[in-house]
Amino acid sequence: MVGIPGGVSGELYPALEAAKALNATVVNMRWAKPLDTELLLQVAAQHSALVTLEEGAVMGGAGSAVLEALKTVVDPATRKLHVKRKGVKNTKERTYASIFIATNHGDAFVIPENDRRIAVLENGPPMAGEYWTKFHEWRRNKANVAAFVAELLTIDLAGYNPYLAPPMTAAKADMVEAGASELDRAMEHALAGLANTLVVKEQIILRIEDYLSDNNVEVPDDWQRMVERMLFKRTRKVPAGVPERVRVDGKQRAVRVLGKPSAAIFTSTETVVQEVLLNGAVTRQIRSSGQVVSFPQKRG
Repeated sequence: MVGIPGGVSGELYPALEAAKALNATVVNMRWAKPLDTELLLQVAAQHSALVTLEEGAVMGGAGSAVLEALKTVVDPATRKLHVKRKGVKNTKERTYASIFIATNHGDAFVIPENDRRIAVLENGPPMAGEYWTKFHEWRRNKANVAAFVAELLTIDLAGYNPYLAPPMTAAKADMVEAGASELDRAMEHALAGLANTLVVKEQIILRIEDYLSDNNVEVPDDWQRMVERMLFKRTRKVPAGVPERVRVDGKQRAVRVLGKPSAAIFTSTETVVQEVLLNGAVTRQIRSSGQVVSFPQKRG
């Protein structure tokens, strides 16, 4: 597309000749000020390149106005959203909806398992050179590109909801797994099979100790403190009126809720302790088959 600001007589006819030779669309930018943004975006959506011709204004002219208008679509300016948080003061946060990352690496960045912001798409396996030769030949034909755009415009978006979480594609699942730490994997192992029940952190720590030993993996020295924080994020407090700490195996321990246990579990302290103990021991029993030997004392 070639845009020519209205009244630029010196550039008009050479531009028309060049556009004819290149099979380009010519738009008379008589509306340079104010800019017809709606028409500009419509033309930009139908062309792969835009060129503006003008006289006497390298900076701040029609070309700069076109660039600024397109930047609001291609690279939106920083926007702030009013975010309401549970139990925390409301804040204004920057949105990142316009960030686009293209990568060949499955572990490009860390994505939380319960992420609702990021969509990860893949374009299929690597193709042979012959495929790309044919593809670029197809792409150089503007009629093909126009037909492709026309086909996209026929897609019915009536049921589209931009506020829904992006789908968990195979590529996103792989990236979530690749970004997980060894401690994340150990936590997943420890919580496997636990649902709608009560636990204490000591039970999870024992399970993770077994996982680390069986899989010979390394974790930070303070991993137990990190596990406690991870557990508190994945669980919740017991209902109001139920003791948050109960005595299990001789010590007071904080009880955490996983899922939605039966209300009958919370009828008494005894039922809470019983439910906790169904999920394993809270201390590791050390057994020894050795014998105590008394050595004779040396007399001076």
